[in-house]
Amino acid sequence: MERLVAVFAIESRLRQHFDDDSVVPPWHLVRVGDVAMPSPNLATRVEILEEKVNALSQLPARVTAVETRLTAVDTRLTAVETRLTAVEIELGALRGEFVTFRTEMRGEFSVVRDEIRAGDEETRRHMRVLHEEVISRIALLQEGLKKSNRRHRR
Repeated sequence: MERLVAVFAIESRLRQHFDDDSVVPPWHLVRVGDVAMPSPNLATRVEILEEKVNALSQLPARVTAVETRLTAVDTRLTAVETRLTAVEIELGALRGEFVTFRTEMRGEFSVVRDEIRAGDEETRRHMRVLHEEVISRIALLQEGLKKSNRRHRR
């Protein structure tokens, strides 16, 4: 019992000089929901503080783990940016090649069109010649038929 009284006396003195009630609620009033309950004794309060300190002591390791993960994410993001830059460069090269291809195709199509036009003109000329030849042959045949008909009539 003497020991308990000594603990309460020490607790009372510590509270008067050092306790600002910011971590553990004051001795005389602890609220649990809507119910006001007497504050826990010093041993319980110390246990609560120890639990909080233990939880806080794990923070550096957790922060280090988060930093490690962020570094890994940053590394992966840098790799993605590098790949994206390479893709953009390739896309730029492809655009240039496509423009060159279009220019070449335009020139080739122009040459083909000119050849087709020239071929069309040649075909038309040849058709005219053949047409004139056919007309002259028909005329010769008609002349020959007329002469033949005259001979047969006599």
